[in-house]
Amino acid sequence: MKEKIHCRLSPAIFSCDFSTKQKQLIKKALLVMRIITVIMLVFTLHVSANTMAQNVSIKKQNITLKEVLKELRAQTDYYFIYNSKEVAENRVVSMNFVNTPIDVVLNSLLKGMSLGYTIEDKIISLKPVKEPQANMQNAVSQDRTITGKITDGEDGSPLFGVSIRVKGSVNGTISNAEGNFSLTVKPTDKVLVLSYIGYVTKELPLTALIKYEVSLAKDSKQLDEVVIAFGTSTKAELTNSVTKISAKDIEQRPISNLNSAIVGASPGVQATAGSGQPGEGPDIRIRGFGSITGDNAPLYVLDGAPYEGVISNINAEDIDNISILKDASATALYGARAANGVIMITTKRGTSGKNNITAKLTQAFSNRGLPNYETLNAYEYFPVIWEALRNGALGTGVTPTDSLNAANVATNGIKNYVGWNPFNVADDEIVLGNGKLNPHAKLLYPDDLSFGDELQQLGMRTDMSITLSGGTPKTDHYVSVNYLDENGYVKGSDFKRFSGRLRVNSTPSDWLKFGLNVFANYTKSDQANESSGINENPFYVDLILAPIYPVYKHNSITGAYELDAQGNKIYDVGDYRPLFTGRNVVYETMYNVNQVRRNSVNAVSNVEAKFLKDFKFTSNLSVNLGNYRSNVYDNSVMGDAVGAGRTTRTNTLTSYLNFNQLLTWNKTINRHKISVLLGHENYLNYYDYLSGSRRGEGIAGLSVLDNMTTTTALGSYDRDYKTEGYFSKLDYSYRSKYLFSASFRRDGSSRFAPQSRWGNFWSLSGAYNIDKEPFFKVKWIDMLKLRASYGEVGNDRTGNYFTFQRLYTLGYNNGTE
Repeated sequence: MKEKIHCRLSPAIFSCDFSTKQKQLIKKALLVMRIITVIMLVFTLHVSANTMAQNVSIKKQNITLKEVLKELRAQTDYYFIYNSKEVAENRVVSMNFVNTPIDVVLNSLLKGMSLGYTIEDKIISLKPVKEPQANMQNAVSQDRTITGKITDGEDGSPLFGVSIRVKGSVNGTISNAEGNFSLTVKPTDKVLVLSYIGYVTKELPLTALIKYEVSLAKDSKQLDEVVIAFGTSTKAELTNSVTKISAKDIEQRPISNLNSAIVGASPGVQATAGSGQPGEGPDIRIRGFGSITGDNAPLYVLDGAPYEGVISNINAEDIDNISILKDASATALYGARAANGVIMITTKRGTSGKNNITAKLTQAFSNRGLPNYETLNAYEYFPVIWEALRNGALGTGVTPTDSLNAANVATNGIKNYVGWNPFNVADDEIVLGNGKLNPHAKLLYPDDLSFGDELQQLGMRTDMSITLSGGTPKTDHYVSVNYLDENGYVKGSDFKRFSGRLRVNSTPSDWLKFGLNVFANYTKSDQANESSGINENPFYVDLILAPIYPVYKHNSITGAYELDAQGNKIYDVGDYRPLFTGRNVVYETMYNVNQVRRNSVNAVSNVEAKFLKDFKFTSNLSVNLGNYRSNVYDNSVMGDAVGAGRTTRTNTLTSYLNFNQLLTWNKTINRHKISVLLGHENYLNYYDYLSGSRRGEGIAGLSVLDNMTTTTALGSYDRDYKTEGYFSKLDYSYRSKYLFSASFRRDGSSRFAPQSRWGNFWSLSGAYNIDKEPFFKVKWIDMLKLRASYGEVGNDRTGNYFTFQRLYTLGYNNGTE
């Protein structure tokens, strides 16, 4: 508000007896006084205008009037004065206002209390109001009370806390937890204004009805917001290829690894089958493979900072949305790390209002996703083997005698060829001379001829989480605790995760915001031997091994299980088998150890400051500390370490820091919208590796290194990896119809030689929203956009070795060897 204040003092009141010098001093003093007076008056008017426009937010149920006044005092500069005898301090009220002018709050608060108020400077005085009885009766006879219910336009659920106000008046109320409201209106009131955060404001014409059913539609502008590189945009103003996955798409699925949420969510994103281990997910490839020998994994960005941790560490319940940046124009701002696409992960935050506590328990089951190949059973297997032996023995013979001799060779030699006879008939009577299975042959132990059945189980998954969220207009918070226990469908495989997250955001003033997001987790996983050699891989062994060999030892006459001194079944070593001789994949899976433990702490802090109206400065600092420990043990009874036992321990430490500074300028001139971004980013990664192997155990089953006698391997190294980048971006929009964007980044990576360390990456993109043209009136098309883009990005993920160092075996930061 601008005010012109004129102030004039007449010099005639001063005597002419003063000397000229004294008069000059007096004139200067008067001039200073005039300036000070003007400044004070302008400041007073300015403060008065601002204070009258102060907004407050308060959402509390069943609190006293005194507590409400105390809360209003805390949020504003006002002092409250009243007579405790005239004001019922302990009267209980309920308040639900968000960013509402204080006069509206006071009118609602004092309604029905026969109280009024006056505002003078910084003081609000509460006084009783007495109206003439005649006027009150006249007002009652003319006013009427209307009721209604407000619901969500999509699912019909009631909306709590919707502001209902008479247009052009301070008269209003809010809806309760059931969405119902009641409001007294005057005959002159024509329209109600209904507003709610996240929904489109609606104007409701008042008719002769006294009850209204109203539904509010969600604000598409908020729903269409998409997280992009170093900022946000809307679907309408995007000039590049970005796909958004919302929390609603994730929360109904039993997901242990976020990569599973991306599968099938976007065109151009492929998922390759993962290991199937509990806690593991598929490998994600955005628009195919970018390198034959290099890394093809996308870059993950968590809450604005690159994330190099394990994806399974992130609790899916904490995710608010995921944006997949697919083309070069969308990812160019990440320069040398963006060749394989970028996946932006945004976690949940608290919302203004009452605290919400959510508890969730999910119980799920899992089994093999793809059925096994169709295979022969024992009754079908022997005739096929007999035929192969007969054909081999027959050779080029064509006479009946040749055929008979070949059949006898096959019949008599079939047991020696396969090494085992699971039937109740003699070894040379399993298959008759005509190639048919002996009709009297019965399996001695039909329930113990499948290693796969013995290894598989019904996988169970338990996911428990508790979240607390809420906040005030100036501060919000989100706290979550999660426990996940997943047992795979292969015995000996499981995944356990304990995680917690704390996110706090504060806005102490209109121009300053800051936030802190901290999460920590601990995971423990027992791995099935799917990545081991062929002799230990349960899936491979189950496919290759004929369905005639038992898992446990049996009596050769009765087929009964042989038991040890404790009454337990004895595993069959299989010395007679032509394949996997002396091995039993079930025993090795159960008694070998392949265990991984991880713990990590990740913290992201940010600060945002607005200045000079159109400028905004943002800085993000991300720190991560992670530990990894692998314990691999092979037993001494059966397998690769028979007679000795061996163990390998691997420990790694990973820490990284990412720090960026962003300066943005946003300006709207008539229908032209311009946005400029300037930024700088540093990334530092430290990796420390230590591994040792020993064999020759002293105590059977004890997997620690001290239990072994002979060291077979020992090694360690560390590695520093750094990047630095300078970048900028220009976005232009005319009427949200014609769009243009350009970006540039200069990146340096320590993985390359000093003379080749820096690279330039850039992009250009444009779009034309045809649906915004007046001539476009196709109701069944929501959006029609023509888009084109071009960009250049890089990939510095060359592995642990630095590509410019020639002696790779000494290439781990070992100076100048």
